[in-house]
Amino acid sequence: MVRLVSLVGLFALTAGLWALYALSGDYRVFGGVSTAQVLLWVAWVATALFLVLTIGRLVMAVASALLDRDTTGLQRGIIYAVVAFVVVSVILAALGTNATALLTTSFIATAIVGLATQSTVGGLVAGSTLQLDRVLRVGDVIILDQQPIEVMSMSWRSIVGHKRDGAVVIIPNARIADGQIDVIRGDQPARAEIIITAALAEPPHRVGQVLVEAIHDIPGVDPAHPVQFAPAEYRYGEGSVGYRVNYWVRRPHDLVSAQAMLMSRLWYVFQRENIPWMGQPGAAPAPNPGALWKTEAFKGVRLDQLAALPDVGLQPVVLAPGLNPGLLGRTIAACGPPLCYADGERIMRPHRVTDFSLFLLVEGEVREVSGTPWHDGAAHERHTVLSSRNMAIERIVSHLARAIGPYAETAVREAAAIDPRPAAVRTAVAAEIEDAQAREVFLRGVPIEDEACFQSGLVFGLQDGAYHRSSSPPLRAVRFAVVVPITLSS
Repeated sequence: MVRLVSLVGLFALTAGLWALYALSGDYRVFGGVSTAQVLLWVAWVATALFLVLTIGRLVMAVASALLDRDTTGLQRGIIYAVVAFVVVSVILAALGTNATALLTTSFIATAIVGLATQSTVGGLVAGSTLQLDRVLRVGDVIILDQQPIEVMSMSWRSIVGHKRDGAVVIIPNARIADGQIDVIRGDQPARAEIIITAALAEPPHRVGQVLVEAIHDIPGVDPAHPVQFAPAEYRYGEGSVGYRVNYWVRRPHDLVSAQAMLMSRLWYVFQRENIPWMGQPGAAPAPNPGALWKTEAFKGVRLDQLAALPDVGLQPVVLAPGLNPGLLGRTIAACGPPLCYADGERIMRPHRVTDFSLFLLVEGEVREVSGTPWHDGAAHERHTVLSSRNMAIERIVSHLARAIGPYAETAVREAAAIDPRPAAVRTAVAAEIEDAQAREVFLRGVPIEDEACFQSGLVFGLQDGAYHRSSSPPLRAVRFAVVVPITLSS
């Protein structure tokens, strides 16, 4: 409505100027220049402006109807430029100006400027192509040098992106247009693909089972899409097989981090399930930490006396909530193989130790989490605490950056290396804020409940219900954890 009123007002102004020109007669101003001549030039300028705006809007309306989408800023600029050139050329010709000579001079000047700014012009052309094709949009993620970059803004010359580490990168349009770039829609889940190699002797369904569980335990994985697992290549000479695994993440920006986390957890997943690595059939299984933990020394020892064993280094045994305190007076009758868990992994009983229901934390640290455990037969884990620790750390970085700037990320990373608990990190980095009032605002703005953490010596069981695999209480490893299944004498 405002644009229509503006056009109507401009039309009235133009009509008024032409009316004054018709009435001006031979009145003279500015010496020898007549009033009619001045009004004529002003009227032509107003006419040109009115025609450019009117014709330009009509052309954009037709283009939007044909393309079934709104025109971009670049398209509007091109339309107005072409219409303005045509209108001005026609008006100059009507006024008796030699348009051919003007066009020739403009062409020569344009060629000189184009040669002098070749790289800039190339970037402008590339930017024009990107915006016209609408292949890339703000909010999308591009994979450049194996790093995901979220597009923050696009101009005719460059693209401004945001890396996962917080750095802002400026990418020339020419680099995007001239090379092969992977583009992932920012408003849609993104698919990731990796190749996993395992021993040929291992049943594929067993490898797929543990991989699917490991993938659904990774923060950012989209549970609405099933994990696809299939053999990709049999290598009979090596006695191995490569499996292609496809899964989806909620945000394209999490592709690299999710894949890196999965790769870092594979050793632990294979070790817990005793799945052999690539090699001839019968090859050695994944490395086992049993050599580091002489579990035979645990047999016949009461739980409350384990800490007194020499060369073990266990802290006094603590029973997890819900266990009978009388268990402390019972002796260990049998031990299973040591089970390793990577940082952030949910503590769950592997499929190969179904005969055990009690577990002893012998190394590392675990933290108690909340959320819904795995459901029997479910395709994925449904829990609300997904990536709770990572989300808390990111929230601390975001709030701290408002007070001390970009150094916030470094301060949080250093504090987390000393004590990874979010509450401890928040308390440590608050000292970086010199102003007491700003420090108090930061602490109030990041409410974090401290998680219950347990050191070595914790004895825990499994959750009740149909799916007896999740620890009770729900636990996740902090950095690294080694758990030994135990059976107590009756």
